[in-house]
Amino acid sequence: MQGKGIVRFFTILFLIVSLYQLLLLIPTNNVEREVAQKAEQKVAAMGATGGQRDSLYNYYHQVYLDSAFSKPTKFLFFNWLSYKDLKKQQMDLGLDLKGGMNITLQVDLRDLIIRKALNEKSNQKEPAKAVLDALNKVRQLQRNSTAGYISLFAQAYSEVTGGQKLAVDFCCKNDNGLNENSSDQDVINYLTTEANKTIETTYEKLKQRIDKFGVTSPNVTLDKRTERISVELAGVRNPERARNMLQASAKLEFLEVFTPQEASAEMKKIDQTLRRISLGVAVDTAGKPDSVKTAIMDSLAKVPSDNSGPLFAMFKTNFVSDSTMGFASLALVDVGDTLEVGRMLARPEVRQIMSKPFRFAWGKQAVEGTGQYELYALKPVAEGEEPLDGRYVTDADNQPNQQGGGYEVTLDFKDKGADLWAAMTGRNVGRPVAVVLDNQVCSAPRVINAITGGNTSITGNFSSEDAADLANILRIGELPARTEIVEQAVVGASLGQETINAGLMSMLVALLVIVVFMAIYYNTAGVVAVIALLANLFFLLATLSSLGVVLTLPGIAGIVLTMGMAVDANVVIYERVREELREGKDMLSSIRDGFTHSYSALIDANLTTLLTAVVLAVMGLGPIKGFGIVLGVGILTTMFTAILISHLIFDWWTDKGNSFKFWIPATEKILVGKNYDFVGMRKYAYFFSIAVLLIGAASYFVRGFELGIDFTGGRTYTVSFDNAVNTDELAGTLAKNFVDGSGREFRPIVKSFGSGNQYKITTGYMIDSESAQTDSIVREKLRTGLGTFVGKNLGPADFSSMVTSENVVGPTVADDIQKSAFYTAIIGLLGIFLYIFIRFRRWQYSLGAVAATVHDMSIVIMLFTLLHGIVPFSLEIDQAFIAVILTIIGYSVNDTVIVFDRLREYRNLYHDRPMAETVNLAINSTLSRTIITSATVFFVAVVLFLFGGDGIKAFSFAMTIGVIFGAYSSIFVATPIMMDLMKDEAPQAVGGLANNAANTVANAPAANNP
Repeated sequence: MQGKGIVRFFTILFLIVSLYQLLLLIPTNNVEREVAQKAEQKVAAMGATGGQRDSLYNYYHQVYLDSAFSKPTKFLFFNWLSYKDLKKQQMDLGLDLKGGMNITLQVDLRDLIIRKALNEKSNQKEPAKAVLDALNKVRQLQRNSTAGYISLFAQAYSEVTGGQKLAVDFCCKNDNGLNENSSDQDVINYLTTEANKTIETTYEKLKQRIDKFGVTSPNVTLDKRTERISVELAGVRNPERARNMLQASAKLEFLEVFTPQEASAEMKKIDQTLRRISLGVAVDTAGKPDSVKTAIMDSLAKVPSDNSGPLFAMFKTNFVSDSTMGFASLALVDVGDTLEVGRMLARPEVRQIMSKPFRFAWGKQAVEGTGQYELYALKPVAEGEEPLDGRYVTDADNQPNQQGGGYEVTLDFKDKGADLWAAMTGRNVGRPVAVVLDNQVCSAPRVINAITGGNTSITGNFSSEDAADLANILRIGELPARTEIVEQAVVGASLGQETINAGLMSMLVALLVIVVFMAIYYNTAGVVAVIALLANLFFLLATLSSLGVVLTLPGIAGIVLTMGMAVDANVVIYERVREELREGKDMLSSIRDGFTHSYSALIDANLTTLLTAVVLAVMGLGPIKGFGIVLGVGILTTMFTAILISHLIFDWWTDKGNSFKFWIPATEKILVGKNYDFVGMRKYAYFFSIAVLLIGAASYFVRGFELGIDFTGGRTYTVSFDNAVNTDELAGTLAKNFVDGSGREFRPIVKSFGSGNQYKITTGYMIDSESAQTDSIVREKLRTGLGTFVGKNLGPADFSSMVTSENVVGPTVADDIQKSAFYTAIIGLLGIFLYIFIRFRRWQYSLGAVAATVHDMSIVIMLFTLLHGIVPFSLEIDQAFIAVILTIIGYSVNDTVIVFDRLREYRNLYHDRPMAETVNLAINSTLSRTIITSATVFFVAVVLFLFGGDGIKAFSFAMTIGVIFGAYSSIFVATPIMMDLMKDEAPQAVGGLANNAANTVANAPAANNP
């Protein structure tokens, strides 16, 4: 091998760097163990138990971790890296492996547009109707487009105004530099600049919040293209707390409150109005307000007033009587009824009859132990009056409540804020004042006396975590734009541990299968392949650690598949060495020529697979992006170890006068000298493939696909029961709870999942709702339904222990995933077409390779529509399915390139022979490589299927089928189609010529067993 010294140098260097990288795990673990011990000792000394113990442990664990975050650590001669530096250079486990939460937030730019649309020249106080109509239309456009918000707004504005210039509503503000003559592009550029600033600031403020949240190594990323922020909080124990913290805009307001006594008559009038409407007494709300009010009041006189209407029917405790002077809230409402109550109070008929300017708001949290929310009637700030809000807060902190249980949040106001607060509390002595955060009432304490001095406290029986979160949010300040959760996944720690165990088992079994196979089939040469494989794993893990990759279940699958690819590379080389030995060459010449003649096939095959990995890494989302990175790095380390390190070992051993054996007697002549007329059989293969694909097409039109929520949108909960349950009965029970305002039932899909009486519950109930309380409502409905099914009331703790994971995908995200999947597959195929064209200089080769990959993709897709609901595991079409389709593309082309490479070699050697004869010769001579390389990956895919866990069963099943048909298509689809496209070299006397060619190979001198 030329450049042997350079290869040795880089191998040793790579080894040292990788060893150093993995040794960094030791000081990291030392820090984490010391922090955990300190937190345990602190909590033990305080004597805390139960939930209080867990809360205090989390608090002090984060305190001690924060203190160690930037301090240098010591290990041997490593003493210059802090814990923060160490974590950046190591792999971390994703939430599917250690539990936690992943949330995707859409930055909502609606308020930004409204602020920028207030035309100062015309003294507008409200944005024009055209702007509001366009904003409403953007919501619809987002579901069918991946374009940015500003682009979609410009499109919607043009549509609703018939092409009116944007400058009409966006010019003439002092700070924007626009005028009446500004072009639409000028306005778009201005809005885009402001939007980018808003998104960036929102992202930075969210990062500051998350840094204070109390989880180790949070992962926060901003996708500027989609204007979405992805947050991964591995190990988080309180998902609801995380949701509240991430979604809070932190718009803080202090408002006066209408007491129940003051609101009593008004609420009764509203309730009777709603009762009248329910009885069918209609009023034309298009008329003037006074006439509408009169008409409604006249019609109320015709309705008996001794019965409550639909509003009071939902008030579980009626707080509207005169005797409830001590309360600040109007009523308690079940969480499942809050959405309907909100709709009732927002009806035009209700707003028309109100004589007081009620601003309704819900309490921030359900009343403990009730599952009910308080409803408040707040007084809006009067026109011309200075509002007291978060702009005046200079600092916030949390501490135990000195006058009662729980914790409180203390606030400091600026000078003007202190005056406003003193004035508000002075005129509300003896009355409640509401502290409102994002239109939700945190607390409404009764004012004892005027508060001066510029400080106050917010009480509400907060837990230490809730108070700390609220203080951090207020200290960091209001987000410049609201955020909406469009996708989320929650995985319990127990389910994560099961996934880790399954992943490790699959890796160990796959390694054992490969070691045994290589040692038996290739004798002592197989030992070199095993050494190269172990080196590959070592380098792969070190490289992934240095990149700070978050390892997920698909990532583990990528590592296992890398093991199969590493063996594939050795098989390609060893089979060529065996050919050289059979031609009578000596051992040293055979090894040298075997490596030399394999380089072209190895590079082409691995680069095509690397191409698909790059597409996955660039275009994939979430765990699939991680899978693409692992697969891509694995390909690079495989080429390094299989080509260079293996060659070094062979050279080192043979330089000492030693020899290798590349077979045992039983494997010496397997698939050698075969004489199959593959070209002659191609028409039968065409017929078989077309028939199978037609069956799949028919199945698609009859049965369709089992689409996962990645593609449809919806919610999926994994629920664990003590005993096995009937899925139909469970679905029927839950359907009675999943009912929308029109009375429509949403029957969920319930399937068994894994072992231990676990079931997946999937529903589209309220997936289109934009209410901030939607998640709480759906979970409450699920909790009630599960309680009904098991025959007992489920408390929050019982419910949390039953629901081991949760996944929510909004319709906009689902639509984006569909588009991403389509473009990813198209780009992958196009890339392969171009690469094959460049390497083989004939478009026929490219088209043959693409036809084979499309064939293999179609076969797998066909089986997913044909077998779903029949096999005892899920065959959902989701993001992981797209990843496996692209991986199959890579493997299919891998096999095809091996045949093409040999065909190119034989075309140069036997250029005067007919094409058909050369094709048969190339396929027969590479048959052993095609089958053995496919067999090794097949074994690995089967191991993943059997031991990888239920979360990856569909992935491994598709991979297994894809590998089988990848080998088939390389022989019966890619090469024959390529040959048939070369009309000037059509097959002639196929049978006899093929036999002659095969005999040429079969009669070649065979070397003695070395």
